[in-house]
Amino acid sequence: MKVWVNGCFDVLHIGHIHLLEYAKSFGYVFVGLDGDIRVKELKGNDRPFNSLDIRFKIMSSLKYVDEVTSFDSDAELKSILAYYQPDIMIIGMMTTLKVLQNIVKGMLRC
Repeated sequence: MKVWVNGCFDVLHIGHIHLLEYAKSFGYVFVGLDGDIRVKELKGNDRPFNSLDIRFKIMSSLKYVDEVTSFDSDAELKSILAYYQPDIMIIGMMTTLKVLQNIVKGMLRC
């Protein structure tokens, strides 16, 4: 199975490793890294701590990761996903929480 995982992965920690290990248990793991501009937009002006080149090198070296790409916009992400056509998408908690926050904010505006 083709498995998609994406995120900033700016400061790699044990939670990231567990997430990638879990993803690998399903098959071939393709990781999408948020580009530097996107990380800055998501995390603040003092981020990323590690440039995309460094994050790409680190992610590529992990045994749970088979392939790495990057993207700078939602449109680019959608294009990559359309091309890759993953069977499974593994979503980390930070992304999930952000999506839930946006849903709640939208509900409160109604």
